Amino acid sequence: MANNADKSEYRGKRAVVLTRVSTAKQEEKYSHAAQERQVQEKLIAPLGLRIVDEKKHIIHDTYSGLEYRYRKALADILEMGERGEFDLLCMDVLDRGLGRRALARELFRMQLRELGIRILTTQESDHTDDDSLEGQIMRFFKGYKAEEEINDFVRRTRDGKREKALGNEDKGIPQQIIGTGDRLYGYKFVLNEKGVRIGYTLNLDVIFMDEDGTEWTEVTIVIFIFESAANGVSTHQIARILNAKGIPTPYATRAKRIRGMKEEAVWQRNTISNFLKNTAYYGEYRQFKRATVGRMPGHKQPVKRVTSEDEQVIISIPAIVTKDLFEKANRRVAQNKNLATRNNQTSKESLLRGGFAKCAYCGRSLRVKRVVDTQLSGKEVAYFYYDCDKPYLKGGGKCSGCSIPVDLLDRGVAEYILELIRDPSVVDEKIQQLQAENPTQKQQQRKLTNLNAILREQETFRNNLAAEMHKKTFSERTVAFLNTQLTMLEQQEEEARRDLADEQRVQEQHEILDRRIAEFHRQCQEWREKLDDPQFTPDFQFYQDAVIFLGINVKVWRAGTEPRYEIYTAPPEIMELLS
Repeated sequence: MANNADKSEYRGKRAVVLTRVSTAKQEEKYSHAAQERQVQEKLIAPLGLRIVDEKKHIIHDTYSGLEYRYRKALADILEMGERGEFDLLCMDVLDRGLGRRALARELFRMQLRELGIRILTTQESDHTDDDSLEGQIMRFFKGYKAEEEINDFVRRTRDGKREKALGNEDKGIPQQIIGTGDRLYGYKFVLNEKGVRIGYTLNLDVIFMDEDGTEWTEVTIVIFIFESAANGVSTHQIARILNAKGIPTPYATRAKRIRGMKEEAVWQRNTISNFLKNTAYYGEYRQFKRATVGRMPGHKQPVKRVTSEDEQVIISIPAIVTKDLFEKANRRVAQNKNLATRNNQTSKESLLRGGFAKCAYCGRSLRVKRVVDTQLSGKEVAYFYYDCDKPYLKGGGKCSGCSIPVDLLDRGVAEYILELIRDPSVVDEKIQQLQAENPTQKQQQRKLTNLNAILREQETFRNNLAAEMHKKTFSERTVAFLNTQLTMLEQQEEEARRDLADEQRVQEQHEILDRRIAEFHRQCQEWREKLDDPQFTPDFQFYQDAVIFLGINVKVWRAGTEPRYEIYTAPPEIMELLS
């Protein structure tokens, strides 16, 4: 039976009208009204259908038809059907009412049929009330077609956005920022002649002035955050400093408020952390950092995943901080987490807490353990030890563990630090050794040699091809061979350049390394000058800063072993470039 073929059997029956829009913006306009009018004109009035309760039996739903799921509106319809409140479910078109997922909407239709309820639409070609094989095939075919159409639309839209972000250097089309979200803090949008966002420029507007007359812009605030983090100030402390000064938050400068928020916005630790992780602040603005996975059980919203660097598009924007400062700030924040008091509830005065002392047997970080000894006089005396948790090992068995007094090991580390500051040649020798053994550097040299060989071979073939073409009677077979060889060499050149990852980057890395080595010696020189001052006494903070800066690590053995511990240094700011 074709859809709506025998109209007399529907006459006078009770109906529920379902309309659906995809977004709240569509809901604000006329989509619900338009669908309801179509149903009234083509189904309700001609067939004399009855809507018993207009408030209850005219259902307006807001949901994306592409991401079908069993939503509340459909659950309400099934519940009303089980109570026998209506006979027909009416809608404009099947795609609009139940979405584009063919199988999911067919299952819903079957549930209604079991309750004796039929579905009608204004389009007979939907075959919504056709139980024949032809009707089922047509519904599936139209659902599959609708699903493919929307998938193609999403794909074209996504690819179009990506092309805009990438730009086209050959055609003189620059890269362009994509999206309609909030501007990046510290920047203003650059608009083209049509008012479309195409880039970012620094926001140098003064938003706050200190009591001493210091002017604060968003740019200076970002610099303050990065410099503070690089100097060891925690994200909690940075937030407190900004709040104490009364500096407006990003929400305030963008004139935004969170829904339901009654109090004034304040700087939060998470805001500071997000700033510190954003590569845009050293000039690399990353787009498409997340991609939608789709609907998943247990999640109300579509799940998103973090994309790889290959999937992202990096656009160059004016940098606020250097990449060196960015990396230094993030390294120090990571170290602060290890040094946090929550990771050491027993004692604050331990230089190597936070993973700087390791068990020589299992490699695990030693934790500070507090032991209280009650003397004969009844006085309780606390002792502190670096202690191994004695974990189970991968190969089987349990680590025999090790333990050493905090005072003993910290005293040895303090002496080592003073010696190293006086004579940093130990670090210099290690740097030279690593540079000589650095496999990355040797590999880069091999790739560069390979690329140069390809370029020389290309030049030879091009010269041979030019000579052949100048002959009065040139050989077509020779020309074809030379062209083929050149094509192959061009492909090899492209692969070689991609593997090399740009010779300039390697050179820049060496320049950064030289700069960091110079900074290392400069810091040691400053500390030497302090130590030469007879009135200067190194305190705990002095030694802790040195442990972090020098990359001090200690390997500890059990009592009775000689040596009891081994101290070695690997300045993180230098070693990461040599790894």
